[in-house]
Amino acid sequence: MKKIILILSVITLSYNLSACSPIIIVGAAAGASATIATDRRTAGKIVEDQAIEIQASDFIYSHEVFGKKVHVDVTSINNIVLLTGETPKAEYRQTIYDKVMSMRPVKKVINKIQIRKVLSAKERSNDLWITSKIKTRILARKGLLSRTKVITADSQVYLMGLVNDQEAKEVLAIINDLSGYKSVIPLYEAYKGSLPKKLSAGEYKSPERIEAEQKKVEETREKTLKEEDEITMKPYVIQPPIALENDK
Repeated sequence: MKKIILILSVITLSYNLSACSPIIIVGAAAGASATIATDRRTAGKIVEDQAIEIQASDFIYSHEVFGKKVHVDVTSINNIVLLTGETPKAEYRQTIYDKVMSMRPVKKVINKIQIRKVLSAKERSNDLWITSKIKTRILARKGLLSRTKVITADSQVYLMGLVNDQEAKEVLAIINDLSGYKSVIPLYEAYKGSLPKKLSAGEYKSPERIEAEQKKVEETREKTLKEEDEITMKPYVIQPPIALENDK
């Protein structure tokens, strides 16, 4: 119940900042409660991520200089923010990055904003189509969709979320069977129990590679122990008795 209250609180914040329709807010609350059970983020992190997205978007589109000249999407997962979209000037891109990076509790900002004219409605609809295809394919995998955030910008597919190695491998295999996109950039955090290990783009490790690395560590450890066991001690030599004068 506490989790739902937290989600509703951030939805209320969304309404205050962006003046969204109450109908849209109800839908967002329903969607949040449906996926929170399988999302590996804590309820607090989910609230923080949504607040980051709302505040950053509000800053971008209410900016008096470039608010109506850019198209930027903000995605925050576990306080790591991905910026995608287009801006006509490099200085706009930098201003947005600096602002989001200064926001609390943002840990890292991955800036993929392109310096170019804003995409047309047709080009943007193609991105939505690609995202929809990928989500539809992974929907059948229990819990996998809620743990994987799919973002497509200018036909580039970005993947975010807390997933284990097998889940990451499944998603990449699903996308490899599809067409229409330029490339896939995984920005996952690898989930290992309660302590996720961060992964940056291009650092995905297959189960085979992880097994080989673990085997190497074990071999090194065994070698060290063997060397310690083979330490030899000098044998104790019994010296002949010393003859004393009174022994004669």
